[in-house]
Amino acid sequence: MKKVLIIIIVAIFCIGTSCKKDESYRTFERPTWQTSYDGYSVSMTCVMTLDKKIIGYVDSTDILAAFIGEECRGIAEYTKDKFFLNIVGKPEENSLITFKYYSAKNKYLYQEENLHSFVANDVLGVSDEPYILQLTLVQ
Repeated sequence: MKKVLIIIIVAIFCIGTSCKKDESYRTFERPTWQTSYDGYSVSMTCVMTLDKKIIGYVDSTDILAAFIGEECRGIAEYTKDKFFLNIVGKPEENSLITFKYYSAKNKYLYQEENLHSFVANDVLGVSDEPYILQLTLVQ
């Protein structure tokens, strides 16, 4: 009878705690993104904030950057719950922009699923109504 009771207790403990597999996500070292302004004569301005799922993890050391292809075209400044970003480009350019966000607290890298086209002198989001980034975790 003691053996049966011990087996039941161990089984309950195993099911309830130790046998449950925690979700783990890939972590990244802090990116060293840099923007070169050479050869670019126009810009696009963005005012952004993060989705509700991520906003609680924001830290002043986080990085938000805009990419066209693999080239970093702008790095945001974080001020009062918003990211302010100038994306550089050429007047005739209309390439797709990808936004990438690095969370320093959890060392996760996120990427925007919605792609936007670069448009010279355009504005995406304003201080009163910032664009809400829809980010997904990079695995």
